[in-house]
Amino acid sequence: MDLHSINPWRGVRGMPADVWIIFATTLVNRAGTIVLPFLVLYLTQHLGYATGVAGFSLTMYGFGGLVGAPIAGWFTDRVGGLRAMQLSLFLAGVLLLILPLAREVFAVFTLIFLWAMVAEAVRPASHAAIVAATAAEHRKVAMALVRLAINLGMSVGPAVGGFLFASSVPVLFVRSPRLMSASSRLPIASGHTWAPTGWSRGWR
Repeated sequence: MDLHSINPWRGVRGMPADVWIIFATTLVNRAGTIVLPFLVLYLTQHLGYATGVAGFSLTMYGFGGLVGAPIAGWFTDRVGGLRAMQLSLFLAGVLLLILPLAREVFAVFTLIFLWAMVAEAVRPASHAAIVAATAAEHRKVAMALVRLAINLGMSVGPAVGGFLFASSVPVLFVRSPRLMSASSRLPIASGHTWAPTGWSRGWR
């Protein structure tokens, strides 16, 4: 049996540098998703919300991501995958810094909804960036790499978040935006903007 033929990593060697930039950006971003798994605990233990009300916050997050997805796709078509990723990551970090300042249910849920809209916008943007950065024969492996980065990041992030939540909740809300801000800078290293796929020329 030819071991090379069953090697799942054989197609990775020929990936363009831009794909690895997107991989690193996605990995750091998902590792920075350390607030969401502890959101309900934060609302119940630190803000005194009832369990049912706190649980509804996850519904608001999901609804925000659902509403934001088509908007993010439309926006990505006009400014390009890179710009959309950078803006999504930066704004998500800003909203996470503001969230601990809110106390009233309406304000907290509004911020969670907006946070979900901008944070989940990175998904269609990263996919558009992958399509723009790869040839058709490399696209399947490139998408698999992005999924791997998501899974690795979501494995590490909540584990670190658990330690931060146990020691200091304010630190939890500071570390996550810092990681998102750091990941928003990573695509700059690729040297170009992955032009928009829609009719608009976008930002150059």
